[in-house]
Amino acid sequence: ETRSAAAKAVSQLGMRAKPLEREVKRALSDERADVRQAAAQSLAQFCISASSAGPGLVRLLEDRDDGVCRAAAEALGRLGGRPSTGTVLALMACLHHEAGDVRKAAIVSLGCLGHPALPALPTLSACSLRDERPDIVEAAQVALRNLGEAREQRENRHSKGCPESKKARDRRGRSASSNSLVSSPESRDKSKKGGKSESAEKKRKKDKKEKKEKKE
Repeated sequence: ETRSAAAKAVSQLGMRAKPLEREVKRALSDERADVRQAAAQSLAQFCISASSAGPGLVRLLEDRDDGVCRAAAEALGRLGGRPSTGTVLALMACLHHEAGDVRKAAIVSLGCLGHPALPALPTLSACSLRDERPDIVEAAQVALRNLGEAREQRENRHSKGCPESKKARDRRGRSASSNSLVSSPESRDKSKKGGKSESAEKKRKKDKKEKKEKKE
């Protein structure tokens, strides 16, 4: 009872309990389900990085208690930093969970993860069409819109290019400029003149040779 009350008190304190982060992470493995659930809820409020709290919360997605699974799924969508591939895959697995509240929590979190969660689009689409709960269908539709926007933003960033590609374009531009100089009107005129003078010289030699042959 003491551990359970302490965990709940920590979750209510929110960011003020951040100095207790290490103890809260340890509570994720507590034997009591209510303690594990409260610990997961607390980590979500600390706004710590996904690399720090993610592994412990991912393990709780397979907890035997549905309330713990839901709390862990919700927390994974609120952590800071880029989520790992393992986190995204674990949340995707929760989309097939028997408990609807767990499925919904996983859907909402995936929708908050941005472009790292794009692999979940097909599964989320299936949830938006087939889930028996209207609130889950609605949550899936919202998540799909969020990830669609994230994909569009990523494509826009890629289309703008990176510094390296700009350098490559600059090199191509300089190369094109040098080629244009080589093939400028002046150079083409010189080339034509050179070609004409060469043809005239050949003709004179040919005429001279023919005259010589006639004399002989």
